[in-house]
Amino acid sequence: MKWSLVNFSKKYLFFMFLFIPFIIYANDDLIIEKIVKSLLKDRNIINANKQYELSFIDQKYHYLQWWVPSLSLSNNLIYPYKHGFFDNIATSNYSSFDLQLPLPTGSIINFGSSYSVARDLFETSTLEKQYWGLTQDLNISIGISQSLNPWWFHSRLNPYKRTAVIGNSLQKNDYNILMKNTLFNAVTNYINLRKIERNIAHIRQTLIFYDKLLQAYRQLLTMGGTSWREYEKINSEKWEYESNLFALEKERVSIQSELYRFTGMQIENTYHEELLNPNNSLFMSVFMDVKKEEINVLEETSMYLMNEKTELTRLIDRQVNAPLLMTAWSTKYKLPISPKDSMGKVWKRENFDNNILNNWSLTIALDLSSYLTPLNRRNTLKFNEEIRSINELLHIITLEKQKEKLILNTTIEQIQEQIEGLTVLLNSESTRLLEDETLKNRGIITILDYEQAQLSYQEKQTLLNNLQDDLWFYTFLLSFY
Repeated sequence: MKWSLVNFSKKYLFFMFLFIPFIIYANDDLIIEKIVKSLLKDRNIINANKQYELSFIDQKYHYLQWWVPSLSLSNNLIYPYKHGFFDNIATSNYSSFDLQLPLPTGSIINFGSSYSVARDLFETSTLEKQYWGLTQDLNISIGISQSLNPWWFHSRLNPYKRTAVIGNSLQKNDYNILMKNTLFNAVTNYINLRKIERNIAHIRQTLIFYDKLLQAYRQLLTMGGTSWREYEKINSEKWEYESNLFALEKERVSIQSELYRFTGMQIENTYHEELLNPNNSLFMSVFMDVKKEEINVLEETSMYLMNEKTELTRLIDRQVNAPLLMTAWSTKYKLPISPKDSMGKVWKRENFDNNILNNWSLTIALDLSSYLTPLNRRNTLKFNEEIRSINELLHIITLEKQKEKLILNTTIEQIQEQIEGLTVLLNSESTRLLEDETLKNRGIITILDYEQAQLSYQEKQTLLNNLQDDLWFYTFLLSFY
């Protein structure tokens, strides 16, 4: 039993070591890939996505903007204080039913009916003896109200439905705009972190050199080979590098904290990894249903949508606050008086068809309340100001985008020139460094002189690498324009 367990453990460990490289390879994404993928988990991005999903509900129920029906039921029962005098018959009872059904065209259909029972005297009543019965009245009406400035006078497009569609598009645009800003911010921090880490590495190498240099100067100082002033000058130069190191370390921690907000992990040792192609599809995978050439005009698209939404809102506002024309037709059936215990017997066809007491009416009314208030004037001024502001902002955004694109192109050209010049200089210094190595090996120059030449070469190489990162970054930004 003991032998079998040992063999099982060996086989288990063998398979674990066999699959570990594949597990590591599967999770071995570049840091920039991890950063970009983690943007989808950002709190602000999640909230923007939630607002976009909620806009689909508003779009589905867009008719609730106008569908506000009204249903009213009432009953009024009146009794006398003295029951016996009126044969215990109630004074009256009135019941009503009113239904209003709005339409998106600015129309309202009204249905109404009422039923009333009232006390009345029979014709057989005398002064000595009064016989009380009940009369029944039935009233039915139908009417329609229409705004005199409906939206369909000005457009064939349903503003309620279109407004909901625009709201959905605006939420998607807001998500993509936020994602663009978040992506640019994350990539900016990533590139800055790479450059800072290179500078820190170079400064640390420089400080090691200065420690050796100060040690050599201390020996010279004790032997009288140099002055205290020269020694302190070297010490002061070292302190400048140390101060720069402190500042860079602080800036690195700040950037790492910002990246931690996206990824949930400590980002470091980034400057060794290879950069992705600026046009890599990864950068577009975090956006929502948008092409890359549309990214640059997201803000303008939002302005156009807001302009259209404002105009549609204006159409609805003018419809709601316009004069209202109302027409209604009603008929009233007055049934003969009957005893309270046989009220149903008068519900006969002839009492509805051949009853001279029945009547009908036609009502036409015009509601001019909107002329009694400056509401429409105020709304017109607000609408004109909103449209003017949107157009002005659209013009400013367009000019800023053109300026940004011009600056990016100019910056890229300048960086390319700097890279070319620095590359030539590095090739020259590389040759000279080989010569210095030969001189060092021959004892013509000191090791410190050679290390100082190495540091100078490394400083220029660090600058070149940082310039190449800058070139990648600005090319990345320009790919979205």
